[in-house]
Amino acid sequence: MTLADFSGFSALAILLFLSALHVYWGLGGLWPVSTEKDLAEMVVGVPSGRMPGLIACFAVAFGLVAIAFLVVEIRWPTFAWDLSPIDRVFADIAIAIFTARGLLGFVDHKLRPATVALPFYRLNRIFYSPLCLVLAALLVHATHFN
Repeated sequence: MTLADFSGFSALAILLFLSALHVYWGLGGLWPVSTEKDLAEMVVGVPSGRMPGLIACFAVAFGLVAIAFLVVEIRWPTFAWDLSPIDRVFADIAIAIFTARGLLGFVDHKLRPATVALPFYRLNRIFYSPLCLVLAALLVHATHFN
């Protein structure tokens, strides 16, 4: 197994876990807290708000699974269908989205000052944004290197 394969497997594991978590939230799950208000303040950064609905959560879950499929398609083409020659373009778009999300997370408090008083603020800076940047790096390594 190459380091790029390890990056691909790592990206797959994270993407599929996050996808399952979004499906769980879309179906009304509350982990890791006990109320929807607490979950919205921790995960979305909306004070006393509600979690996004089923369709929004499932859309994110679908997008994460689609990116995982692209990793498989590009990294191990014998294990998946040949979708098109623009697979890398879609992978690069995913990399750009994760990079932007990761970087914007460090200035989100300037765009949404109300988040500073919420658990989201700290989690965004120490977990969510770095995770997005790690995912972007894993995707670059898995899809562009051998």
